[in-house]
Amino acid sequence: MSGKKQGKGTEIWHDGAKFEGNYENDKKHGDGTLYLADGSVYTGEFKNGIIEGKGTYKWINGRQYIGEWKDNKMHGFGTLTWKEGEIYVG
Repeated sequence: MSGKKQGKGTEIWHDGAKFEGNYENDKKHGDGTLYLADGSVYTGEFKNGIIEGKGTYKWINGRQYIGEWKDNKMHGFGTLTWKEGEIYVG
């Protein structure tokens, strides 16, 4: 056994953040959900430990982004929705 996280699992940090999903070579990889300490939640794809692919990010203020991600950032096509109902698609 290599001692590295592999397969499906849960990781919890001291600040209350938590990851539930898949690991490969000790890194988040594949589908998962990241619960951040501030109450925000990302559900979607990870690649080599970072947010990359398609996913949904929900902020505690009600804003939500559904779309593409690259290098932990919104990138490519997606929809950003504000709590007040405003929508940006692009």
